[in-house]
Amino acid sequence: MNPILVNPVDWQNHEVIFNDEEFSAVWGQYKGNFCLGTRWNGESENERGYPGQGAHPLWFVIPEYLTLSVLEKLNIISIQRELRNEKGESYSIRINNAIGEVINIANTVEQN
Repeated sequence: MNPILVNPVDWQNHEVIFNDEEFSAVWGQYKGNFCLGTRWNGESENERGYPGQGAHPLWFVIPEYLTLSVLEKLNIISIQRELRNEKGESYSIRINNAIGEVINIANTVEQN
């Protein structure tokens, strides 16, 4: 399934930041909190992939303590494979933006 079409209600302001056709990741707000979501896309456009509930495709929320390391690994893979979105933009740019937001969120939490 095309990850752009995965839009569960609990996710807002999310964008696909990694896609290698088999596995995808989004950065956005899940129930009001910024986080990383991932999924396996399935083997065809008609298959919902995993996770899902009934016929509905979903994103799996990566725990906060794993987010930065997962983003860093996705960035490495994105650069090595020269992965780009449907507009031809490097996923690495989007991933680096998410990494910056994770660091800003962590710094804000530490200051409070």
